[in-house]
Amino acid sequence: DPTAEPNLLAEVTIEDTDAQDLRPDAPPVSAGGRFELDGWIGALRASGEAYVTAPDIGRTELDLSARWVSDTIYVDASRARAHGAVVQASGHVLPDGEDTEGDLVLEWTGLRWPLDGDAIALSPSGQATISGTRASYDVRVDSRLLSQDRPEIGVVLRGEGTPTTMSIREALLRSSGGDLRTRGDVAWGSESRWNLDFTAVDVRPEAFAPDSIALRGLFQARGRSRGVRTAQALQSTVLLDSLHGVLNDEPVHARLDGSGRVPFGATGLSWMEGTLSLETLEVQWGQNHLSATGFVEDSLAITGTASLPDLSVLPAPVSGRLEGSFGLSGPRTAPDLDLDVSASELVGGAITVDALGVTGRIEAAR
Repeated sequence: DPTAEPNLLAEVTIEDTDAQDLRPDAPPVSAGGRFELDGWIGALRASGEAYVTAPDIGRTELDLSARWVSDTIYVDASRARAHGAVVQASGHVLPDGEDTEGDLVLEWTGLRWPLDGDAIALSPSGQATISGTRASYDVRVDSRLLSQDRPEIGVVLRGEGTPTTMSIREALLRSSGGDLRTRGDVAWGSESRWNLDFTAVDVRPEAFAPDSIALRGLFQARGRSRGVRTAQALQSTVLLDSLHGVLNDEPVHARLDGSGRVPFGATGLSWMEGTLSLETLEVQWGQNHLSATGFVEDSLAITGTASLPDLSVLPAPVSGRLEGSFGLSGPRTAPDLDLDVSASELVGGAITVDALGVTGRIEAAR
């Protein structure tokens, strides 16, 4: 019928294809699949199955059901399966170059990394939503994370983004060991920057400490982190405005003001060439007090004082008193240690020391 609307009904089959057969410098990825097309421009339906095999991922099987209606692409159901992980996508996209807009919902179960081999991290379930335009979009993430020998972590993210920035309204990590909330701004591109405020609430250190270390307590913390990552280095400032709570039945307070810079080498961050400036470190634990200040560059100079009249609060079978000062100086790879320390009434297991004094320098072999 020449007056009927045109219609396309086709089946497309892609045989097992190796990307390196098409381009020698391509990654070792292979793919294949079968798709059905039904309809015409502006009213086209596509469905089918495919697979992709790639390093670190293994074989991923794909199911797709989508429609092209007027100017909008609707993803009715798209599913990816690999090594027990299932990721489903749905939503719509209105393609328009820089003004492309839409919304996409991702839901997953059994997601792990790496997908192939022994997993170091697992997300049993989660959902992510992205909506808006390429120039301005909203992000929502709700997920659960598991890692070896660590409590399960609930993840919540709410933010607004552009192609090069994101304003984080709320980022929450929640576990049996406490909650960590973060707000602020991040940016990426030729250089990455961040400006974040964080708050830790109801932190239980025993949830993270090895079983061999006897720690119990509850504390809160508040601080800030600022930084920039360029092609040459990673530079950051961390301020722990306050930490307070109870640790092993004794009140604890701490404050930290420090900054650091780590350059990039041929294989990544060169930590041994990094620098550290420690403006302030103050810790008060029960009657015990520790402070330190200094810097680490090619050489280092760190000094500190310790007044520890009650060693019994430490997670070790020891009691007694310790007072003194210490210093580290010289080349960072072999620093000298200066000590001026006195101890009394020390008891550790079967060892008892009534009084002990140490003053001097321990010079490193160079």
